[in-house]
Amino acid sequence: MLRVDQGTDKGPKQVSEEDFNRDCVRCGRVLQTDSQHGWRWTGFNFGFDIVITYKSGCFKLQRYQINDSDTNLVFQNHMQIISLRSKKRHLMYRLGVYSLDKNGKTQMKGETGIETVTLKENEKITVLTFQEELQFPILLSANFLLATPVHSTDDIIPSGIRTSELYV
Repeated sequence: MLRVDQGTDKGPKQVSEEDFNRDCVRCGRVLQTDSQHGWRWTGFNFGFDIVITYKSGCFKLQRYQINDSDTNLVFQNHMQIISLRSKKRHLMYRLGVYSLDKNGKTQMKGETGIETVTLKENEKITVLTFQEELQFPILLSANFLLATPVHSTDDIIPSGIRTSELYV
């Protein structure tokens, strides 16, 4: 948390699948109908708002950054404390979408694998698209890694220093 607050961690660029699976945030949704959907996971990700939208077989990911003009003064001051105003942030994600039959067996699925992106404020990217018609309801599984794990081999820790030495 301190690395993020001090600006030394702009998010993970490359971590092992094992580190990703151990440290990622796991989220999910059930979409009952084929209509436009949108939701966000916020407040617990170091001020990093994640928005997922769905429309016509297309899932998009957005780094949402509230505009200062959109907030009242009290909320704005609070947001300045927790908000990551970095122009760019790294994020790792994995998205899975599954359609099940009445017996709970998978009829159709789409998965991204673990992906790394760098997003600017309010930037939106397409993460998964289905060409064929989806059978609803569908289950969405999303995994996000927003900060580099301390035990990762990523480059935020100076070489020659073991992570155990940082927290003695």
